[in-house]
Amino acid sequence: MIGRLKLLYPFLFAILPVLLIVNRNPGASTSTDVAAVLVTVVLGCGLLYLALSLVARGRSWSGVVPLALLAVVIWFYWYDTLIGLVHRLWRGAPPALTALVGALVTVAVLGWLSRRPRYLERVTTFFALTGVLLVAWSGLKIVRSKMAEGQVIGRSTLVRELARPIPAAAAREPQRDMYLILLDEYANADILRDVFNFDNRAFQDSLHQLGFTIPR
Repeated sequence: MIGRLKLLYPFLFAILPVLLIVNRNPGASTSTDVAAVLVTVVLGCGLLYLALSLVARGRSWSGVVPLALLAVVIWFYWYDTLIGLVHRLWRGAPPALTALVGALVTVAVLGWLSRRPRYLERVTTFFALTGVLLVAWSGLKIVRSKMAEGQVIGRSTLVRELARPIPAAAAREPQRDMYLILLDEYANADILRDVFNFDNRAFQDSLHQLGFTIPR
């Protein structure tokens, strides 16, 4: 069973970039969003794994399927990085030629390992352990960040004050010489309507009723 689980290491490296992005941008995404992306990535890898297994059925390199999937994952996530690295070593190299040479080298390495089961087993074990450690470490950092975020929010006086309902009478009170400017990445109504097909007028109308001014 452990031997079979080791063959799933490409899935770990497929979800690792998602976890790294979440770690670099704490609070920028919800758990539901992250889960949806992870499920999509796992399903995509599963379909590709199945396709590679069908192609490799009955062939000598069928045991290289997980490594081939890992190669696809690496090329998918780090294509620009790999191409840029080649360009530093060989200035003026056409991207198409670089990609073709990279694909040929990848196939050659996979073919070489398919004829050397001992080396293939070591490579599989190395990537499996590395993937587990990296994913576990990234997941632990996300959990710690979420816990710290919840503690900060729970102790915040500002959050408690903002959670209080605003009385409707506040909109009829005289205007004061005080401005609260919130700088955030929030698209205006036109962008939300034209790009995301979302009608935000109800929210803006509620702000108008509370006395807010929304510049056009």
